[in-house]
Amino acid sequence: MTQPFPVTGVAIRAWRALGRPPTPSWVEWAVQELEEGRDGSNLRILAGLSEPFDYFDTIRFVDGALAEAGLDTGLWPRLASTL
Repeated sequence: MTQPFPVTGVAIRAWRALGRPPTPSWVEWAVQELEEGRDGSNLRILAGLSEPFDYFDTIRFVDGALAEAGLDTGLWPRLASTL
């Protein structure tokens, strides 16, 4: 049996770059980050979301949480313009 990939900030960035819709895994990542001592307003909001996700709100909070974590989100506009 295969193990699922761990949900990390890098995985979230990859899913965002691929244009994937929000999933409960994104919320689980935010909860995990909070449990590990990281904090930020977007991260706290994201951790409190549940399905059904509003696509645009969830994306906004995910991007904010990634930025708060120091993960560059500037790639997505450049990537989208090349598609």
